[in-house]
Amino acid sequence: MEELPRAHFAPELADLLASEMFDFNQMRPILCTVAIINGAILDAPPITYTSEPMLVGHSFLADRSGVCAINVPTLVALLRESVAASQSPIPAVLQSILDSSISTELSTTRVPFFKQDWQDIGYGYRKLANFAPATATMTVPQAFCQPHIEVFAVDSSHPETVNYMRIWGVMVIQSDSHFVIAFQTPTTLGLPLLAGSRLSSLAPSFHTSSGHTRHNSHLSLGLTQASREFSASPVPSPLSEFPLKIFGDHLVAGTTFAEACIVLNLSIVDVANARFKGTQQAKQLVTMVQNWTSAALVLAKFCVSPQKLSHQFSGGLSVNFDMILTELGWTKSSYIKKAKWYLWAAEAATLFWYKAMVPAEADSDFALYRIWKAICFIWKVGGPVTTGIAPAKMSNDPDEKDAAALTQQTIESSKTNLSKKLVADDPADEPA
Repeated sequence: MEELPRAHFAPELADLLASEMFDFNQMRPILCTVAIINGAILDAPPITYTSEPMLVGHSFLADRSGVCAINVPTLVALLRESVAASQSPIPAVLQSILDSSISTELSTTRVPFFKQDWQDIGYGYRKLANFAPATATMTVPQAFCQPHIEVFAVDSSHPETVNYMRIWGVMVIQSDSHFVIAFQTPTTLGLPLLAGSRLSSLAPSFHTSSGHTRHNSHLSLGLTQASREFSASPVPSPLSEFPLKIFGDHLVAGTTFAEACIVLNLSIVDVANARFKGTQQAKQLVTMVQNWTSAALVLAKFCVSPQKLSHQFSGGLSVNFDMILTELGWTKSSYIKKAKWYLWAAEAATLFWYKAMVPAEADSDFALYRIWKAICFIWKVGGPVTTGIAPAKMSNDPDEKDAAALTQQTIESSKTNLSKKLVADDPADEPA
């Protein structure tokens, strides 16, 4: 086997390649080109980044009619590790996206070039399922193709690919193991793609305790678990441990919303996802839940909630619940209604059906039972609410198929009757 130049790999990979333990029959180096699209300026050229070679086991790759394929969560997980270990400069916005726990729009193409018409199906461009990059884990491809989560290697015969591989050939990676993914920043983010930058004179205004009106932009951080009791707080308990005392002195009267978000460690990409999405922007239930979840955590960072309507930081900045909601484009009634529905659903997913026997299709309880199973699928540990990957409508799993059809309206209308059918203890454990 021809020895690969160690300089082309991260130090730990170079050491592995040089060791007798490395076996190319078990591992394969791949490369990934990333494009970051500014959702607010769609005709702007994307920011691009090409990874260092990354090693992946053959079990994480699949052959699709002679084309190498990899699941996008696997690719993103590898990319996140590669970026973390890289000694090369990394675009700040890419780091922010990879650390994001909020569902992000992804797409791919089989031709690695990014001219004006690169998002054309003629180049193999297609949308992928949205998911949260920070939750990405290694997954093995199914025996059958899953286009919504699989990324195919670039087309080696396309002229643009030939030119691209000629330029990047020094990386010792071939086109049959080169993948392209694109992240799109939220359309609500009308600002330069500079994570953590200090913002001013952008978007709505934020009123401070000093009476001044300052202009600012929007930011957020997502949460992936719901509180068990809405009456206590619509925010998970770990948020109470956030060290606000460290930052409170910096939040003085006159601090803008954007400046406060930076002090509270809220990233640009994450907080943009907390901006209210109407039905046209968030048609899928999973997107709606994550949108609310993002807003809930932004509110928690500012120490306000439906139970605590105002807060004054030690530095003098005063904020209130309505003020933060307004900055995020939410109405109070919409936020509270969604909190009640989603937190109830999260609780329902931890309970048991009141009978050990599964109802038959002809039973009067069957429709409610199927709604509950759909709720369990969406809110289960490691499920769609956590990963951001929407359930597949064409799935062979009946629970996933029902989850794909579940709507917010169904949760609202079934909540009262379904609550009567759920219990805290598993009926199967009761003595006969």
